[in-house]
Amino acid sequence: MPALPEAVPIHGLRPQPDALICSLASGFELRLPAHLARFLRPGHQIEFPSGSAAPSQFRVVLDAKQKPREILFCSVAHISHPKADRRGEYFLRGDVVEPVLGIGALILTSDAVRDYFYRSSADGGLYASLGIPATASPADLRLAYRLGILELQSHPNAAQKRRHLERAFNILAQPDLHACHDAVMLDPGKPVLFPYGGFGNILVEGTLSADGRSFFGHRILSFRADHRERRFRAAFRRIEFFDGYAIYRDSRRKVEALFDPGCLPLENALSTRAPWDSSWNQWKHLAGLKIGLEGVFVRTGKYRFRRGEWRLVTWETALPSRLRLTVSHDAAESIEQARKTYHRFGRYFDALAPLRARIEREPVERAEIQKVLDRFGVPGDFDPAMLSWRPDYDEFYYHELRKRSRRLYLHRGDYVFELENATIAETPEAGHATYLFSRADDLDAWVRAYANTTREDIRHNRGNVAEALGFIGRVNHGRNPRTWLNAVLAKAGASVSAATAPTSPAAVFVALLFIVYRYTISL
Repeated sequence: MPALPEAVPIHGLRPQPDALICSLASGFELRLPAHLARFLRPGHQIEFPSGSAAPSQFRVVLDAKQKPREILFCSVAHISHPKADRRGEYFLRGDVVEPVLGIGALILTSDAVRDYFYRSSADGGLYASLGIPATASPADLRLAYRLGILELQSHPNAAQKRRHLERAFNILAQPDLHACHDAVMLDPGKPVLFPYGGFGNILVEGTLSADGRSFFGHRILSFRADHRERRFRAAFRRIEFFDGYAIYRDSRRKVEALFDPGCLPLENALSTRAPWDSSWNQWKHLAGLKIGLEGVFVRTGKYRFRRGEWRLVTWETALPSRLRLTVSHDAAESIEQARKTYHRFGRYFDALAPLRARIEREPVERAEIQKVLDRFGVPGDFDPAMLSWRPDYDEFYYHELRKRSRRLYLHRGDYVFELENATIAETPEAGHATYLFSRADDLDAWVRAYANTTREDIRHNRGNVAEALGFIGRVNHGRNPRTWLNAVLAKAGASVSAATAPTSPAAVFVALLFIVYRYTISL
């Protein structure tokens, strides 16, 4: 059994705006979180790490004479799903961060979690807190929450009521927690989930185990989740749409955000029959739209079995109440165009399939593709470039090059643009660089030569192919499209005066000889 520090009586408490100053009989002062002022009193015995003026963990004995009652304040890294003990009663286990008092586990009863998060003083549960029926849609939930916040502006106890209102909305706006709340409404004995995984600081009332390593919590007094504010642009294609709500997930950023039509105003921009539905998942990848996402994200996680052991996988989840989404002015056009393109891929499949096969074999000019599409009656607003488009490609790069180009060729996964002073090869896929070449005198011959080499050959100038094609350099897409555009225009504008002269038919012939040489070696 670990040796625990001695409990010291609290002599006085001085609340401050950002902290609670706790003075001890010895004259030593502790700086504690401000929201704990309503739970501590002079005379309580406090146990904390020696020498720490701002302890991240402490234990308080409230009443040592009669039936002891204790409070534990600590940080938890994760609170598990409910499990049943030998008596059939449900409990949840949390891992204590840095157990400086020797307390490594927090054991919460399911009733404690239920009473703190899922119950309201009203008979109707959290629905009554928001003033809505149990059949309310996700958009109705958000509307009720916003109205409730407006009504609290003149309330004398607005801060506390706002916290309860926000907690009710954040639980009912999350499908798993919503279902958990509804189950408790029908049967109060049902086990419950700890919302959003339980990463944060908790103040809980209970008793210490006999060995001093676990704390059994019977009542949660306060919980503050670990959180931070984030702002970024989210790709529209990463959103999964359901009836009434949608979820954005990004494995690279390790974030997710759940939202409803009330905070993503796509239906207003589109002026269509209704908000989204699950059918949007069929064509969302064709829209290069990005959505501005800003809000408060809390840490969450799950244990997953990997490589023979259980590992805690953590990420961040946006609180629905603190989430703000913005869309660009051209969102309606981008989404409608993606929807039309998807339908045309199916309707004109007989015309598009042979064109795709031809593009895989040889370079084809965009104007020639357009003539074939016209013969099959494909509407004129269908861009032939969509035949090679990749779902994760940002349309910004294509549009900036297209409006500056004279001609455009499609071959396999590449676009070849002829600009005034340069030739540019672009792969319509995230993570690829833009390759710049000096302007070719005979673009048809140049494109055929380019189509029979590789970017790796060009980078290493194998067989002098880079010089033959007039390679100037490459520009990575990067994170800032504007930086990419400035770099491309600078290289393209300097191409005439660069050391590499404009590509001549003789240079193209050298490139063709290199291709024949490679083919002979491979045989």
